[in-house]
Amino acid sequence: MYGFTCVSTYVRTNERTNKETDERKNERLNERTYVGTKKERTNKELNVRMYERMNKRTYISRYICTYVRMNERTYARTYERTKERTNERANERTNERTYEGMNERMYGRTKEQTKERMNKQTYVNRKERTYIHTYVGTIERANE
Repeated sequence: MYGFTCVSTYVRTNERTNKETDERKNERLNERTYVGTKKERTNKELNVRMYERMNKRTYISRYICTYVRMNERTYARTYERTKERTNERANERTNERTYEGMNERMYGRTKEQTKERMNKQTYVNRKERTYIHTYVGTIERANE
């Protein structure tokens, strides 16, 4: 009897200690898993936030880049247009000035008369050039 009771009390105490150790193990496991899940959660949240920030940054930078490009294009276009306009105006002004100057030089004649005179002059000059050219050519041939 005595030995049996000792064995039974030993078994009971052993069971208790086993239970306690199992509970502690479970608690530790639960703590670990909880901490792990918490870490995972926080990491996921952090990653999501980081991605959101990155996306925002990239989106904003893209938006700014497109805006800058658009502005550059529009600026370039407007610059070209203004340049063309200024060039056209400048050409018109120079043409007007030269024409007026010629008019004044031609003793206050009308524009048509000055044009006719200019055309006559160029015609005469051409005629003289061709005549001189042919004359020189005939002289050279005769000398040969």
